[in-house]
Amino acid sequence: MSGPVRALRWATSPALIVSLIFFGALLDFGGGSSASALFWASLQCACAAYALAWRPETLHPPRRLEVAAAILYLALLAVAALALTPVLPAPLDRYAALVELARLTGLLALCIVGWRVASDEAEATRLFGYLTLGCGLYAAWAIFAFLDAPAFVLGLEKQMHVERLSGSLLSANTAGSLFGAVGCALAVRLMRRIGRRIGSRRAQSARWGRDVGDAALLAVLWLALLLTVSRAAVTVSLAVLGLFLLLELRRYVKRRRLSARSTAFASAAAAAGFLLIVAGSVSSQLEGQFGRLGADAVSRIGILEAYEPLIREVPPFGYGFGAFPTLNASQVTQANFADLWNLGAAHNLLLQWWLEAGPVGTALGAAVLGLVLLRLALRLSGSETGRWRAACALAAAAVLLAHNMVDYSLQAPAIAGLLAILLGFGMGEAKRRPAP
Repeated sequence: MSGPVRALRWATSPALIVSLIFFGALLDFGGGSSASALFWASLQCACAAYALAWRPETLHPPRRLEVAAAILYLALLAVAALALTPVLPAPLDRYAALVELARLTGLLALCIVGWRVASDEAEATRLFGYLTLGCGLYAAWAIFAFLDAPAFVLGLEKQMHVERLSGSLLSANTAGSLFGAVGCALAVRLMRRIGRRIGSRRAQSARWGRDVGDAALLAVLWLALLLTVSRAAVTVSLAVLGLFLLLELRRYVKRRRLSARSTAFASAAAAAGFLLIVAGSVSSQLEGQFGRLGADAVSRIGILEAYEPLIREVPPFGYGFGAFPTLNASQVTQANFADLWNLGAAHNLLLQWWLEAGPVGTALGAAVLGLVLLRLALRLSGSETGRWRAACALAAAAVLLAHNMVDYSLQAPAIAGLLAILLGFGMGEAKRRPAP
């Protein structure tokens, strides 16, 4: 293949295009403003249309679980759209509902792109490489920018989390969620790849070079995670990493590969030692953050108590997507002022969906997520190809979903977009080439 043709194929790769869209939104303060959300959602939809038309010979028919999830998600979008018409009760904030509808459509588009890219295993590998390399470079930039000017984000003075790394995001906890999710996904990929190679006589030293490079990226991501000093993100990421490490060790035990087990234990010990060394450099900040855990728990409980009457009386279709800030302003009283006065999100994914989407929308969203996670679990346990993709997607999803039970990083469109890409990426299945 000639150089110009190779360059053209690289430039028109959907993996590259969707990665550029993701990092563009990430550097745009996470795409959090309404104008940014609408702009990036339009690009995401255009990228999905292009991805569906890209190399039709590689297109794999969707599985039943994928079709069911898509139908339910379209029903969710229909509910969100009908709230803007006289058919359903009007949302509290019509413009916010319109923006959220665009964001939800963009998330579907990103999931389609991830699923479509995964129909070609080489393209899927490139997508994962672009995302992890880009996030590693982003983490390195965030570390240097933080050390140089900790009180500023892209030249703007921080309003909160002054002594904590936040990258281009407005919250250090949101940055921690990003670094934790990508770090765990990359760690799982690295563990599975090394696990297959250990003990193989065909292992080549050149291939180990890529593992060393990924390990360096992993170290940078985890260093950035620790510098965010996000208790929940660090705790959840360590728990997910430990769980997948145990799963890998279980595979070694079942195969009775003693040398592999020994090397895995040694690698785990080395990784733990590295994390302890890095954690020691920010131990005073971590100690201070965990020391305030009780106060944060009281605050989260206060939020739930303040919304307890509304939880029981929420309309079937909720108060409208994007309505939480308006709803919260109407709930502030002298008794709960300390807990609610500056809330832009519920710090609880389930609570926010229940209030905004109501029982109907929450049930649809939970059903979609359940089907997607079930599809990933089935691919991880029984698929012939690309099981590593399902494992990486499950690891990242576990970090993001668990963290958002006590925080709100998925309110940033870029973080939600990353989750959508990885879920589609994990579900997609490469089309088998016919035997010659």
